Amino acid sequence: GLSRLGPGAAPAAAGALLGGLVAEAALEAVARDALADFRGAGRPLFAWRCGALALCAADAAAAFCAGGAASLTPASALCRCLLVLTHDRNVRTQLRLIARVAPDVLSVLALLGCVVLLYAWFATLIFQNETAEGREVFPTYGASVWQLFILVTTSNFPDVMQRAYAKNRATFLFFALFLVLCLWFLLNVVLAVVSDGYTTSTAAEAALAAASKRRNLDDAYDILLSLERRDGRGVSRDAMARLFGELNATASVPHLDGDAQALVFAVLDHDGSMAVDKAEFELLVDALKLRFVRVDDRPDASSLRGRVAAVVGDARFDR
Repeated sequence: GLSRLGPGAAPAAAGALLGGLVAEAALEAVARDALADFRGAGRPLFAWRCGALALCAADAAAAFCAGGAASLTPASALCRCLLVLTHDRNVRTQLRLIARVAPDVLSVLALLGCVVLLYAWFATLIFQNETAEGREVFPTYGASVWQLFILVTTSNFPDVMQRAYAKNRATFLFFALFLVLCLWFLLNVVLAVVSDGYTTSTAAEAALAAASKRRNLDDAYDILLSLERRDGRGVSRDAMARLFGELNATASVPHLDGDAQALVFAVLDHDGSMAVDKAEFELLVDALKLRFVRVDDRPDASSLRGRVAAVVGDARFDR
């Protein structure tokens, strides 16, 4: 879209967009104290993001000074793709899934490629340059590989065999066997391998996420418990209020007011001990996803129930 802008407007627009991303990275560094103590897996990710931002900013500045297009170097496109990867967790997750499935898929694709190469050799020998099929469709081994590769997608079928079929009907068996083997068998094997691998990788990714969530919750519980003086009887409501206050400063967690905090604590405190033990604390993530709506359950005053409630609630009813 930037290429459709004017020579000066495109770099300016790119610079404005990059400025927003730089401001976001600076705010994240301040919020997490990244410059002093940025621990865990987020540190290299943050470093890659800053590096990509620096390269894109330098490219946009060079383009603006030159008065040309929004990008002067091919590397800027890669840097913008890197920005997407560092910002979108779902994209990174899908790439990890593809990387896990790729080895199994490549083995089946290698088998498919061997079949195509072997059939291309047969086609070059069978349809030699003396025939119209050989001169126009399979003149060389490289051309035969390319034509059969297209035939796997059926894009050139039945044109690829028309000349040979018009001369000898038996040549249909060569192409039919190729289609049965490659299109109806091997491609379905590729699809099955991709589906099975993606399902397995998704389950493994979910298991890793669950283990990471459980580990982080255990660490958070130990930290909160170390602040208590209750002889390990659980995390008190005051400590949970401090935790909710920290979570309110995080953009990824919905803001919880005082009433919502009390309701979340009540949901976690199953036994009514006014403290959250370790088993109850593991339900914190699910409790934070709950949405509480204030419901007015007072009956309509014009209804029979409303009139009875008004009579019962009247002070003269107790006399």
